[in-house]
Amino acid sequence: MRTSGTTRALKIVTDLEPARALGLAVSSLMHTPVFARHSFATVAVGLVNQINRKHYMLAMSEGEVLGFLGWGFVPEDKAEAWLQGADLRDQDCNAGDVLVITAWSSESLDVTMAMLRCLREIGRNQKNVYFKRAYPDGRARPGRLSVNAFIETHIRAAKRGAKDQSSP
Repeated sequence: MRTSGTTRALKIVTDLEPARALGLAVSSLMHTPVFARHSFATVAVGLVNQINRKHYMLAMSEGEVLGFLGWGFVPEDKAEAWLQGADLRDQDCNAGDVLVITAWSSESLDVTMAMLRCLREIGRNQKNVYFKRAYPDGRARPGRLSVNAFIETHIRAAKRGAKDQSSP
């Protein structure tokens, strides 16, 4: 896969040694205003938990991190409480019918779309996807998306598109 406007190959990475994944995530996110305004401990605990559960992906090109995404599989009642401001404990994030996106940073639309294609596969059997859109000024907007019958169509279309792009 190639990012638009560049010849740099983009790769989604999900299977790094945990310490390396954590280092790359911290190096990437520490310069992002939304993450930089939180305490180190808060961000670090969340990242460590996501990485240890293998609920993360890094978008990389030529050794550079261009995006990070972390999530949990959460029971709906805990996910609803999280949207209202409650904290999620690590043990709340291992099983549930809601995929909660707890961290997402992306350098470009191409990176976002690549991570979204992977996330569709990961969340295809969930009931809903919950997230909070955070802004540099401290505002946050909660969101809920239903995982519906169209998810399989999106996944198939993305796979067809990837085949079309790799054809000479």
